[in-house]
Amino acid sequence: MKKLFTLLSLVASTAMLNAQTTATDFTANDCNGNAHHLFADLDAGKVVILVWVMPCSSCIGPSQTAYNIAQTYSSTYPGKIQYFLCDDYANTSCSVLNGWADNSGIGQNRTSFSNSAIDMLDYGSAGMPKIVIVAGANHQVFFNEINSAAGNATAIQSALDQAIISSGLNEPVKNDLQIMLSPNPANFEMNVSFNLNKTTDVVFQILNINGSVAKTYDVLKNQSGKISYDLKVNNLANGNYLLKSLIDGKATFTRFSIVH
Repeated sequence: MKKLFTLLSLVASTAMLNAQTTATDFTANDCNGNAHHLFADLDAGKVVILVWVMPCSSCIGPSQTAYNIAQTYSSTYPGKIQYFLCDDYANTSCSVLNGWADNSGIGQNRTSFSNSAIDMLDYGSAGMPKIVIVAGANHQVFFNEINSAAGNATAIQSALDQAIISSGLNEPVKNDLQIMLSPNPANFEMNVSFNLNKTTDVVFQILNINGSVAKTYDVLKNQSGKISYDLKVNNLANGNYLLKSLIDGKATFTRFSIVH
């Protein structure tokens, strides 16, 4: 009976650990000797993507997916989306870690660490890779996956959208496209318009205030010049929303309201 109780306690403890909803703070020097304080970054409105690798071949796909998605936000929120590449147990040299990243298509918009202060076990089970996304003044965890599940592009993108909203970044630093919404508040239909100086695909999504996708529209292929597109919003409830425009691989958010 005692063994059963111990086993059940261990299972319960593991479940609680894996269900962690807040980040664990750390202060650590990166591979260039620069100090980073996680909670200070989060309190400053930054979104931090923690990526632990061995490094290994199976780590490449998910780590690259997370990096590529992060880059779609980088021009809209410069310096606000932090990609932290971490050696799993801090037993790989920085030169090896960076060489692996360079050869794996993970570009220079990363910060590399081989530092035991950044412990993946703070977020439950170990796995390769392990990817965690944290953000907000309450230091919330929005994504926490290991192995192949860590490369779920849809889940990573949704987590980043929610993290951006939690961090107060949903008002872009700049909007070179000058996206216009009319009318705002909207009722049955809303027009979105802007200018494109190159031919590219355009994707529109509507997010609620929690960052969840409320509506997705068909991809507009090979668009250029003056864009004017009507979005049906009649089936959305009254409230505040964000229009996410994915244009040339870059995401921009525009706030609007629905009033029926």
